[in-house]
Amino acid sequence: MIATLVCLVALQAKSPTLLSQLFPRVTGQNGYEDYVAAVDLISDREVPLYTEWTPTQFEAYSKQSSEPSARQQKLMALVESLHNLNYLEVQKKAIERYGKALDFIKQGNLKSVQSPHNFGNINERFPEFTFFKQLVDLSVSNAYVHMAAGNSARAVKSLTEALTFANRISANGFIGSAYYNVLTGKVLRFYTENIQRFSATDCVFLRQAISGLLGNTTAFSQMFECDQMMRMASLRAATTVTPDQAKSEELVVLSKIAALSPSEKAQFATTATEIISRSTQAWKMVLLRPENEWYAAFPEDPRTPQTVPSDPTGLAEYFVPFVTVSKRALMTRAMITRVQLRIFAIDTLIEEYRWRFKELPTSLADLKLGAAAMDPFSGQPFEFEAKPGGTYRVFSKGLKETGEIDQNYVSPIKGLEPTP
Repeated sequence: MIATLVCLVALQAKSPTLLSQLFPRVTGQNGYEDYVAAVDLISDREVPLYTEWTPTQFEAYSKQSSEPSARQQKLMALVESLHNLNYLEVQKKAIERYGKALDFIKQGNLKSVQSPHNFGNINERFPEFTFFKQLVDLSVSNAYVHMAAGNSARAVKSLTEALTFANRISANGFIGSAYYNVLTGKVLRFYTENIQRFSATDCVFLRQAISGLLGNTTAFSQMFECDQMMRMASLRAATTVTPDQAKSEELVVLSKIAALSPSEKAQFATTATEIISRSTQAWKMVLLRPENEWYAAFPEDPRTPQTVPSDPTGLAEYFVPFVTVSKRALMTRAMITRVQLRIFAIDTLIEEYRWRFKELPTSLADLKLGAAAMDPFSGQPFEFEAKPGGTYRVFSKGLKETGEIDQNYVSPIKGLEPTP
């Protein structure tokens, strides 16, 4: 712990850093400090040049402006240095340069994690999240390097650290949940592409890690609480808007709120607060049910009336959904990610079976999965299809609006796609 604190303080001293901005006083006990310290180590924004490297990268940069800026010149020099390397060599260079950032992720995963963000501030920003994606890309590159060296066990550990990291940051309101889906998807894609290269021991380790992630629903509850704080911040801001400010925003709802008398504003605020609180509690109650009952129990998103009312109660009923993202869409996306995690856990059992018997199971019943075979969406067992060449497909029948869901799933519905 003392060594970690020394490293964090040393990084913080290199002002200005994101760590010093988000954590004026570093404790060494909050894993989020380590995550932000990792961000500071990759803040030069050059990680994608390694993790998204292609042989045509040099040519693309060569065609840029004839008078490049200093920043462009620096990037061009980096791209040129990578030009004659192959993909594996480039990923090795990435880990050599940024590997310390992954050490911070590992350290952070061993601690409790508390977000530094004030969800009661309507203007709160989350500058670290773009870099969180790059950290997961680095974890995947690290796994690739280990797999190439024949060390699948270290590759698996790198990937499970990335999954744990994604799960830990998901409590940051709806932005955290959206990124959780994105980051988990990145890791699962690598797993799926390489699953037949993992050992039977690797499969057991992976399954245990996934089971631990699926068993923790605390992040969902925290997400709803963060959302409540953010909506309350929107409510407080709306009740302080003057008529002139409302006019400049060109929002009818703000104009009508601004036109309320003090007593009417108080009634509006009380009603809106009650609606927000009821919504949060309804969603948290869903989490107390078995997972296969979640979707059916999802509360409907409140519908925004076509016209803006003028009375305090009507305005409150209009305002709350106006400042709320669709929880149903977001939780459906989160459930899809959980379904994909469950499918991957089944994949590890299939690969373990293949190692033991040198053949695929004839059906999922051969694996004796019990409750793990159940699809949370359909309430029925997952589907299994054996294919020629020793390949197979495990999938969920999904829902009418999602279609079938497997590891390569792409949502047909706008709003469900995991794009933050």
